[in-house]
Amino acid sequence: MPANPLPAEAATVGSPDPKISIVISAYNRPAPLVEAVDSALRQTYPNKEVIVVDDCSPVDLKAALAQFGDRILYHRKETGSGPSGTRNVGVKIASGDYVAFLDDDDIWLPNKLEVQLVAMGTRDASVCGFSVLETGRLVVRPVTSIDTGMLLYGNKFAGTTGFMAKRSRLLAEPFDETLRWGEDWDIYVRYSQKEPLVYVPQPLFQRRTGNNDSITKSLKKVASGKEELFIMSLKKHRKLLGETIFRRRVAGIKLSNLKYKDDKAAIIWDCMKSAGALPTIWWLAYKTMRGDARV
Repeated sequence: MPANPLPAEAATVGSPDPKISIVISAYNRPAPLVEAVDSALRQTYPNKEVIVVDDCSPVDLKAALAQFGDRILYHRKETGSGPSGTRNVGVKIASGDYVAFLDDDDIWLPNKLEVQLVAMGTRDASVCGFSVLETGRLVVRPVTSIDTGMLLYGNKFAGTTGFMAKRSRLLAEPFDETLRWGEDWDIYVRYSQKEPLVYVPQPLFQRRTGNNDSITKSLKKVASGKEELFIMSLKKHRKLLGETIFRRRVAGIKLSNLKYKDDKAAIIWDCMKSAGALPTIWWLAYKTMRGDARV
């Protein structure tokens, strides 16, 4: 791991030792959830609480968490609402000055909270780099802040496992529960329009990519013409993106993982009708230049 380039002074929110609430949104994955909770409890930062919010899983997650006793707070929702609603519930339950989010299949490094809190200083929100659990590949960008312009073509930084923010800000501007996909990108865009997000250029967590519920695998399965759920976040920020970027990104969703789908010609034609010919051609050319398009 690279040396910490960050200042040594502690961040404060009304106290020299602010409390951090760790919100773990959980659904139906007891084994990785146990690993995630364990990584939260092992954080070197002492003033913390761990909250697991169960999005009405059919599997008994409480039994899997019994080993942690009263070191965690478990809350099961009566009805499922997806990850955004689950995180918002966690924020309301939390008692900390800050809230840090952890997906139930990811793993934090022990110093994640400590390093990220120092980096934030008095700013409202931050994101950190990560590594891929299965391969060790690093996803760390050579920047220390994220402005809106850096997000126009998507979230290239980290999902919510790398996100931490002041609880007061999250209560005032929560996750958008109407979004099925891109809720992390949406909240980063909204927050960055007021001030850049702090970015910690270190891999402070391990992201698991081999689960069956990942967004990438969902896009492989989604039927042509049913991509609207994945485009909602783009429509929300269409004016900000502008027509060229908006249409390119719609094309990217329409044609995502084209190599896994049948009737490729029909999919490309549908994409041209909805996103336009030039954005469709642009996307296919971009993927071909990267060497990962198989049409």
